[in-house]
Amino acid sequence: MKTFAFAAAMALVASTAAAQTPLELVQSAYKEDGAVIEPAKLPGYYAADLAAALAEDQKEEDGGVGFDWLYGAQDFEITDLAFAEEAVPPDRSQVQVRFKNFGEPKEIYWLLCRRANGDWRIDNVMTMEWGLREAVGLGPEGEC
Repeated sequence: MKTFAFAAAMALVASTAAAQTPLELVQSAYKEDGAVIEPAKLPGYYAADLAAALAEDQKEEDGGVGFDWLYGAQDFEITDLAFAEEAVPPDRSQVQVRFKNFGEPKEIYWLLCRRANGDWRIDNVMTMEWGLREAVGLGPEGEC
């Protein structure tokens, strides 16, 4: 029974990001509410070390990050949400997310890495003020 549950969870993870472009992966994280993705699904979105750190963070009573990194805020009223992929080296990508939160313009950058099998994963989420990797105690670049 455990083998079946594990296989089903891995199939779910594999289908989450399979054949998605960086832009599609980030848009999918917003649809899924990326700041509260179930721990079993995290590896389908995030780089290995970041997925593990986020899973640990979710176990904390009040969460170590302390804010929703999709919007860079604890409270939000989002309008004008827009996504744009920016050109970078072949194994890296960056998706810029622009929106207004309570009428104030905001930008969040999603940095992605490409795995050896071609799948994309989110390696960091950041603004000029904060970075998700730093917020969960990781270095600037991780293991995709």
